[in-house]
Amino acid sequence: MKNKKAILYIMLLILGAALYIVGIYMNEQMRNGLPLFFMTLGLAIFFNSIERIRKLARGKNPDIRREMEIEAKDERNQYITTKAKAFAFDVMGYVFSAVFLIYALMKVDFMIFFVLAVSLIGIYITYTIYKNKLTQNT
Repeated sequence: MKNKKAILYIMLLILGAALYIVGIYMNEQMRNGLPLFFMTLGLAIFFNSIERIRKLARGKNPDIRREMEIEAKDERNQYITTKAKAFAFDVMGYVFSAVFLIYALMKVDFMIFFVLAVSLIGIYITYTIYKNKLTQNT
């Protein structure tokens, strides 16, 4: 099973690199958003595959696998992870605000501004819904 996963992740790694290279090539040929889409998608798939392959490789060693299981179940580590995610979420709000301001000063096309705003609003709506759901369960 793990061997099939490793093959899948290696294939996804190659696909991600290929998409990135296609995006670079397309960027030279045409000047629209499609090449950037391919480049972004390629990088996301590439780095996600690297992380998955790294986890599979670490899981083969029984000592490291046992240590990873303990770390995943440890309440202190879960608390630290949750705090780090919360801080990153707070920073994201400031970063998005700065990007809004920069885009406004650059007089960027309204559609770009709109997509960014909708994505930020969607993130905060997801946060609110999930927080309310967790609050009701406790």
